[in-house]
Amino acid sequence: MEIRQEDSVAGLRKLVGPHDPYEAKQLNPQSLRATYGVNRVMNAVHCTDLAEDGPLECEYFFTILN
Repeated sequence: MEIRQEDSVAGLRKLVGPHDPYEAKQLNPQSLRATYGVNRVMNAVHCTDLAEDGPLECEYFFTILN
């Protein structure tokens, strides 16, 4: 899923939660990673860290891997 809006990275990262599901369960128990993450590798969802990386990551996931 590609999200385009003002401050999309911060909003999505709040929904997704911290990278480590254990940490997510402590800090944001309603987040996707707290709910569905297994460990730091299988953490349920990828979310870019930097807004500048968004276009490159979208190209990778939606063009190159396709």
